[in-house]
Amino acid sequence: MTQLISSDFFIPLNFQDVWSEMDTLDIAKVDNLPGVHPFFNASNFKVPNTILEILKDVGLIVSMRTTLLFQCKSLVNGPIHTDGYPPNFQRLTVLNWTWFGENTSMHWYTSTSEPTMRPYRDMNIPYFDHTNTEEIYSAQLVGCNLVNIKLPHQVRSNSSKTRYTLSVSFEENPTWEEASELFKKYVRLGP
Repeated sequence: MTQLISSDFFIPLNFQDVWSEMDTLDIAKVDNLPGVHPFFNASNFKVPNTILEILKDVGLIVSMRTTLLFQCKSLVNGPIHTDGYPPNFQRLTVLNWTWFGENTSMHWYTSTSEPTMRPYRDMNIPYFDHTNTEEIYSAQLVGCNLVNIKLPHQVRSNSSKTRYTLSVSFEENPTWEEASELFKKYVRLGP
């Protein structure tokens, strides 16, 4: 059996914090959305210019339709899900900037069953029943990370703070291997 390592799931990147570039009204809008893990896409908020420059440098274009701003409320577990599902469309990798994520963790799973599709806003979200999944990796993600989201995944909060994430996806929708290669010169070493 192959040994799973952190770089199979996420890679910390050395990009500056863009929190100060986030619009306070956009943060307030996501705070007012219903649900425990609410989000909306970038056609409803401004993507920081720093991010657009980063993507230009690596030859990628931001997907406004599938770039998301979301939150995970304190002491809540998000659903086990994927961001889309074959054969139609699935986000494979993203750049996530996470704020106030201390004491929250991301978990990746394998599943023995097909997901249940549930409508949320203008899309159907594939949800996986926890009784048919097996956790294969978990980590606390802070700062900017390249994240493999092809597998079912979930955020769990043990924090008293709301966790915010800007999840940037790309028009090109590169595989994990392709994205890892594109961002390899930006890997953050150490804490």
